[in-house]
Amino acid sequence: MGENETTRLPIVFCLLVDFPDSKVDCTPDNTTCFTCPKLGRFLTGDLLDEHGSAGHIICMLIWILVLIVGMFGTVTNCLIISIMRKHTSKRSFDFLLIVLASFDLLSCIMSVIGTSAMVTYYGTTICITL
Repeated sequence: MGENETTRLPIVFCLLVDFPDSKVDCTPDNTTCFTCPKLGRFLTGDLLDEHGSAGHIICMLIWILVLIVGMFGTVTNCLIISIMRKHTSKRSFDFLLIVLASFDLLSCIMSVIGTSAMVTYYGTTICITL
């Protein structure tokens, strides 16, 4: 990579990343810079770290929704797996339901972990403003 190479990001990525008002952000060693034609700001105009703003509240509501749905999915899939394993008749359909519930259980757990990790990484932990 050359010195001060500038890459223009597609607008889809710009909606997901908080860029400064100058629409240009560089790596710490200033070798690569990225520009965005339009600032995302949660589609509300607010920065990610402005606690109490509309963007922050939307982020927290989505996180809480993922937590509720993920925990409900985890519990129900554990119940499905335990009930289907106790079945005396071992049909291929029962095995299919156990496999599907296992993969759904894995996706529920990973979505809760992944969403919580992203919220923690960006510093938007549960705040009292909600």
